[in-house]
Amino acid sequence: MKPAMGCLGGMNIAMMKKALKISGLMALVLMVFVAVTAFKSVDRVNGSSCTVTVKYSNGDPAKNVEVMPMNYGGIMGWTAADCGKFTTNSSGVVTIKWYGETIKGLYIKGNRYELTLEDGGSYTVTLKQKHEYD
Repeated sequence: MKPAMGCLGGMNIAMMKKALKISGLMALVLMVFVAVTAFKSVDRVNGSSCTVTVKYSNGDPAKNVEVMPMNYGGIMGWTAADCGKFTTNSSGVVTIKWYGETIKGLYIKGNRYELTLEDGGSYTVTLKQKHEYD
């Protein structure tokens, strides 16, 4: 006569212990991931900001030009950062403000300029176009 299989469907004790160890390890990895990513320091009150001067190759300021911060999203490629678009003033200067993520590039007048923006930094971007009417 065969022993009754019960609710475990014939699973022996060794297999149950192995399954518990694997699920325990997976739970530990998940908890570490949550702990590392959940407490990332983000200043939601003040945020980060930097100053960018945009000019043409002849040195003229790029007045009233739209500047869009970008990030590299891995498999998604380059994507717009979640902080909006900004416009340079009459001197070609713009203050970029963002929260949390690091800005890895700027999209200006149809071209991507790769640079890492840091809080409090000051940057100059020379456009690939010669002048605003080119």
